[in-house]
Order: sequence, then C-alpha cells, then structure tokens
Amino acid sequence: MNFADHPADEIPLWRAVIVRQLKDATSLNPSYVHAAVAAKIRREARAWLFDDDPDGYFARTCELADFEGKRSVDALRNYVLKFEAENADAIAEQEREEQDAKRARQERAGRIAEQHEAKEGRRIARAAKAERPKAPKPSRLIDGRFRYRKSFEAHGESLTLPQWAERLGVGVETLRRRIRANWPLNAVFTSKTHAGKPWQRRDDHGAGVGRSSPDHRGTGVGPFVQDSA
Repeated sequence: MNFADHPADEIPLWRAVIVRQLKDATSLNPSYVHAAVAAKIRREARAWLFDDDPDGYFARTCELADFEGKRSVDALRNYVLKFEAENADAIAEQEREEQDAKRARQERAGRIAEQHEAKEGRRIARAAKAERPKAPKPSRLIDGRFRYRKSFEAHGESLTLPQWAERLGVGVETLRRRIRANWPLNAVFTSKTHAGKPWQRRDDHGAGVGRSSPDHRGTGVGPFVQDSA
C-alpha cells in the first residue's frame, strides 16, 4: 500500500496509536479496563508491536507515523522486553488470575446452561403431558341417575342405594333421609315406612331414643315441652 500521498497533519495521530500500544504492552493493570482482562490487552499489544509482517498493521502504522527504520522498531521492542524481565513474577501472577477468572466464567456459564436445560426439560415435559390424551372420567350417571358407589350392608346383603331402592320399592331419597336421620341400617333398608317402629335416632352408643317414648313423657325431650302432672 502506498502512503506517499497521506496527509502530514495525521502523523501525530498515528504516533499516538503506537504510544497507546506501547503503554498497553508495558502495563500490568491499565486504569481504563478491568483487572481480569488486563493480561489479554497486554498480550494483544505486545503481539501487535512484535509483528514482523511487512504488510501488517504495525508496519503500516509506522509508515503513516513516519516512524520507519529498524533501529526505531528495535528500540520499542527492547523497551517491552526490559519491562517483562523486570516484572516477570507480577506478569505470571496476572496470568494465573486471568486463568482463574476464565475458569470461573466457564463454570458460571456451565451452571446457567444446566439450569436452562433443566428448565427447558420441564417445559417439554409439561407440554408432552398436556398433549397426552386423558382417560375419560367415568360417568356419574347410570340410566339418568347418579351412581352411588358406596355399598351398605343390611339383612346379610351389601348393596348400593339404587340397588336397595330397587329391591325395596322405595325412593333413593327416602333411603338417604333415613341414613341422615341416623336410623339403624336394618331399619333404613326396609320397605315399611317406619320399619315397624316410631322414627328413631341413635344416640352416641347406638341406642334409639324415641320422640314419643312413654319413658320420656313429661320430661320435655320431645318436640314440645309437656306439662308434668
């Protein structure tokens, strides 16, 4: 590339580029960057200054900066080599810190990738579960009536409420009212309206207490308070 016609007023600009690279190559921790990337910047600046390619960026910059000649280039490189010899321990420590920071970034990236993979796996599992055909729920109706799954044992038989109702010829609701009234099961599942006895409720011990029992007349246990004679 021919730089013969390059403006002379830009020479200070190109010389500033060389000075900036020289400072980066001889600095352990530039003030304008994070310490974790200082070693990388120093290595890149050193590689730029020690580039021997005649058509490389360093050779072109030297030509634009009117800084040509082997002696001038050797002076720059010797300055860098002297700095590295005097700060060998600090440079090695900096490179170790850089490796530690790089390893920490890789571990953090690995954890993030694992979390993302686990999250994506859960999302795929939920989507697959949502697309999975669901088994139809059993109908609660049989011939238009609710299905009663619970069986009731009485008179030596165990049948559901619809089966008892069909057997006895009474309504299901009648049987349910008897159960809610705490009738004995043998009395519930009978075709007689009162099971041959007055309406009874079982107490805590299962014994029946009649509302109109002769033993309780005048005690006020019935629906009306009676006058005691």
